[in-house]
Amino acid sequence: MKLTVALVLAGVGFLMSGAAANAVLISQGVTYDLQITSGSLNSTTASFNLRISGINGAADTEGGRYGVDDFAFSLPNHNFSSATAAGFVMQLGGLNAGGCNGNGNDFFCFNGTAPAGPALAAGSVINIPFSITLSSGNFLNWDTHLKIDWEGSKRTNYDNVSKSTNGISAIEASPVPGPIVGAGLPGLAFAGAGLVAWLRRRRVKAP
Repeated sequence: MKLTVALVLAGVGFLMSGAAANAVLISQGVTYDLQITSGSLNSTTASFNLRISGINGAADTEGGRYGVDDFAFSLPNHNFSSATAAGFVMQLGGLNAGGCNGNGNDFFCFNGTAPAGPALAAGSVINIPFSITLSSGNFLNWDTHLKIDWEGSKRTNYDNVSKSTNGISAIEASPVPGPIVGAGLPGLAFAGAGLVAWLRRRRVKAP
């Protein structure tokens, strides 16, 4: 039985290590995770989600954030056709402290409406879904360089990040707000406990 419990716990640890293996960008204590939600990286059209977590949390060195005004990514390739995101207007060019500026040939920018205060709650999470269409080629070699314009109590003094997201995470469905029932360590522990109980019943019934 000790061996069985050990194997269950080892499996839980393996799953936890695998879940934490996604490459993300951490800048000024805020975590940026670019996720593909539908389509394929080996295609001309795909949907993505920019998940931003740890906003105004203990590790956030800037704080006072109301929300995202504009954000920009480097072009996937020279065959970029279009991109859409609800609540934003796409334009070619990069971004600075004032938002999308139309400068540069290597970026596309989502121009939004500056959010008003108050500041988001500590540890808030924002999901920004968007889609990209290419006229040809694919996303396999996309260097996902991110720039972002935050609105908040520091106004134009927020760091624009301007770094790679270190790759793209894969998720099976479009993100929804709130926790997923059974996900994370509690769900894994519950599943492990169920397996141990089942093995105990089998052992009692054995001749």
